[in-house]
Amino acid sequence: MLCDKCRKRDAKVLYTEIINGVKKEQHLCEECAANYTTFQMEKPFLNSEFSLGDLLSTLFDNHPASDTKNPVPNIPDLVCSKCKMTYE
Repeated sequence: MLCDKCRKRDAKVLYTEIINGVKKEQHLCEECAANYTTFQMEKPFLNSEFSLGDLLSTLFDNHPASDTKNPVPNIPDLVCSKCKMTYE
């Protein structure tokens, strides 16, 4: 399916908006989704704009698996007592 906005690239994002009970869906490519809309947060949260692309990149950004403030305790490897295979 082609992007509803540019009609050039494959749509990979389904953007759904519901305003006053009216549902509007758009199938967008990654590039159009990144620039599609801007959210305005009300005070006291933020007084700046950010795009849907900023939101998605924050959600899907590669973060380290462990948190340095709360490290995962060292757990010994689990081993099957019969076949000696380890669990991962």
